[in-house]
Amino acid sequence: MKGGSATVSSSQQEQIKESIKFLRTAVAKIQELSIPANPQNYSIWYEYFAGNKPKLNEMVDKRLQNGGDYNSEFSLRVYNQFFLNDPEKELRSVRMAIRAMIDQLVSELDSTGNGLKKYGETLEDCEDVLKNDPDISALKMIVDTLVVETRRCREHNERSISQLNQLNNEIHQMRTALKEMSEAAFEDALTGIANRRAFDQKFQDLIVEARKENAKLCLILLDIDLFKRVNDEHGHVVGDRVLRFAAETIKRSVKGGDFIARFGGEEFAVLLPNTGRDGGVSVANSILKNVSSAKLKVNKGGKSLGNITFSAGLAELDVQDSLESMLERADSFLYHAKQTGRNKVVAEVA
Repeated sequence: MKGGSATVSSSQQEQIKESIKFLRTAVAKIQELSIPANPQNYSIWYEYFAGNKPKLNEMVDKRLQNGGDYNSEFSLRVYNQFFLNDPEKELRSVRMAIRAMIDQLVSELDSTGNGLKKYGETLEDCEDVLKNDPDISALKMIVDTLVVETRRCREHNERSISQLNQLNNEIHQMRTALKEMSEAAFEDALTGIANRRAFDQKFQDLIVEARKENAKLCLILLDIDLFKRVNDEHGHVVGDRVLRFAAETIKRSVKGGDFIARFGGEEFAVLLPNTGRDGGVSVANSILKNVSSAKLKVNKGGKSLGNITFSAGLAELDVQDSLESMLERADSFLYHAKQTGRNKVVAEVA
């Protein structure tokens, strides 16, 4: 998607390709052994094919070569031995690989429509010729062209249907695995930023810290404007891309000590420690500007998706505030921003 993707270096692209290769091989092995596609087995087989843990490979090979059953008991033993010290670190590479693989699968899904696009262009060319009162030879040429293109398009569609089914199955499987891995790790499966569970914990910690240090704290709630229309008109695959783009843009718009999370659905939250109302409004406006200035496309060769915008509500920590009361105020300001034109920040009066 143009306008919304972060720049990726050639070395990073190679790493991503390698990760996807290891992951696809791991998925095939999990299916071959008919074992559960759970985070435990994804971790083991991903690392097995990545070759980063020679002793893990030795243990697994010995088991299988001696005719042993790769059962849940053996899987747990391997996982406890090689991953239990830092499970979050070990799962991170697998989660990143799954997220990259989903993006690749979605891209492959887009490419299946290229044949139909070419067929549509051929029909338009024929229509232009017909407008000019063609003679017999020109009409014959049109008919011949349509016969060839229709046959080619039919064959393409038969292949595409098979590819679509396979790709959809793979995407569903990967999303399910990513969700399982991310929920336990305080991470949102789709966007890779913190989830609501992580947000609640961080928010409570920051409130306690701000009171202890007599420091300021701001909360911004952001909601993508008219997001339902994106899903209705373009489908959930495009909707998911918009959510990832939104998360990446927010991440690039804040500084290191700030905390961002996917609050739920198309809503995001930003916590700004040591920041007062005016500074918070400035950050919120910067996020809105960065999001709305991007020109997004439905797919690589598709039509423009137009501008994505946020509405935002901002609350500053008050002496009497609890987590719930501060959230309620920010949410009421967000609602007011929606009701008064969208693509704007509403905050309490200074």
